[in-house]
Amino acid sequence: MSTRQGQVAVAPLDTIGVEDLKKGANSVDTWLREISGNRITLQGLKTAANYIPIINNIMAAIDAVNDIITLARSEKRHLLDWVSLAINLIGIIPAPPFMAGARTSLRPTLFLVRQKINQNPKAVLGDALISVLVSHLNATILGSLEDFVEKAQAQLDDMLKRAGAKGQEILLSFAQGIEDLVSGTLHYKEPPTSDSTSLLKLIGSAITHAPGKAAVSALNSASRYIPEDIKRLALFNTGLLRQLAKEVNSQFAALADVNTEHSVGYLLSVLSKATKKKRRDLNANVPVSHSAHARSTSGQGNLGATGRQAPARKDANCAKNVVCPVTGHSISFARGSEYLAHTDFTLAGPFPIEWSRAYRSSQSALDSGVFGARWTTPYSMFFEVRHKGLVYHADDGRSHDYPLPKPGKFHHDPIENVVLVRTSEHELSLARGHQSQEHYQRIGKHFCLTAITLRGGVRVTLHYDHLHAGQAVLSDLITYQGDTPHQHIHTQLNDHGRINALWLMHEGAPLRQLAGYDYDEHGDLRAARDEHAAQWAYQYQHHLITRYTDRTGRGMNLQWQGDGPNAKAVREWADDGS
Repeated sequence: MSTRQGQVAVAPLDTIGVEDLKKGANSVDTWLREISGNRITLQGLKTAANYIPIINNIMAAIDAVNDIITLARSEKRHLLDWVSLAINLIGIIPAPPFMAGARTSLRPTLFLVRQKINQNPKAVLGDALISVLVSHLNATILGSLEDFVEKAQAQLDDMLKRAGAKGQEILLSFAQGIEDLVSGTLHYKEPPTSDSTSLLKLIGSAITHAPGKAAVSALNSASRYIPEDIKRLALFNTGLLRQLAKEVNSQFAALADVNTEHSVGYLLSVLSKATKKKRRDLNANVPVSHSAHARSTSGQGNLGATGRQAPARKDANCAKNVVCPVTGHSISFARGSEYLAHTDFTLAGPFPIEWSRAYRSSQSALDSGVFGARWTTPYSMFFEVRHKGLVYHADDGRSHDYPLPKPGKFHHDPIENVVLVRTSEHELSLARGHQSQEHYQRIGKHFCLTAITLRGGVRVTLHYDHLHAGQAVLSDLITYQGDTPHQHIHTQLNDHGRINALWLMHEGAPLRQLAGYDYDEHGDLRAARDEHAAQWAYQYQHHLITRYTDRTGRGMNLQWQGDGPNAKAVREWADDGS
């Protein structure tokens, strides 16, 4: 049976956040608690770090520590785990002089090549991957990728020797720290200074506190209350760490062999072949009749790598991502939330109206929404003012945190490709490229949508003449071509301030009902009817849809894990409605 490699995220360095580092630190904390009956924590180990050399560097190399934990837990240690540890340690060893600027470059490079080979061992590294690595290299050091690889190959034995020595130092220090904590033999020493201080700050306040002699005395006193079986468990695991310390040098020495599949030497060999092929292809395509130009921008494309990532905070934009972000039944891969959209009617015209309701199970900000809990439309988007910033609740049920620009200033969101402009003290506009512009006006704590203008000048205006419990509610939508009104939609409210009907108006009088809505006592949308009385029906538990039927009576059922807005849809199945 093949061994699965540990997963590593290789991404632009500025997208790897503090929360990802904290995720790695939390996994170390969990292991420490497991082997000590909750007596040893990362906080406690950091206390010991000031009196045991090297442990500060452990904190600065959290991915390497997680590799060590994987090896310590394994009944049979695999080559892939040693390779991961070696790559992580190469990123933190004192580098040879020529590689001083490349110390952090080699680590994501090796992980990226490793992942490509893991997907297909016989695959040739393609131009796209080589281009990414060239961009990464240009962002960190000068010189060609081919030259960089050749120097890395020449220095590989020395780098692995240094990495092995660093790994042994970390393992022994790690073991010593745990043993001193459980046995009460910590001795106060002046905290050592370290270049890793700035890196430590990234991991969070839980491991940056530096207590004095009183804390050492308290830790030693607390060790008297640790049961003997817990001490034996902790010492058993430090024994594993010390055994790893004996193996690390010999294991790393073998990783330089280019003939050992997936070794560090093998990865560099594959990359070397790919870069040479790339150069040959470029030489073969140099035009003979005119000059060719190659451009690269320094400082862009810098990559980072992390073995732990924090959970996704929001769902992806289905309209933007090339890779499908949801299952075949619309469950988000990122968070397990359910998203669905149902269209009630369309109106043709210069400004066409498509009235589609969108439900997102995680959108608890709309639990009191006028279309039912967690439902929204393209005409009920709004900005919520929070502290000194904004939360934009979009028409697909996702929310985005934005700063509140000063009047006349703007904010660009490159992910969603929108520009937010503070046009005045109480007005905002949101531009979606050159295609459309949304206008918002402040009403209470919200900036409410008041108009959408399309390219060419056609627009729809929104009015809030309804008032319920002191709150303004959407009353009318009027489309225009120039100054000429075209379509007029009027909303009707129920006794609870929710919209229960939409009417097409003509010369100020109702012409026909476009849609009707029913709600239950919890504020959930129970049924939605179109102008032909065809009906969608919905059932809920804790605002989570458990079943809905379409206008033909066919049903879809959902099963949930959890009951809050972070609940995950774990199963979805259809039936014929019978």
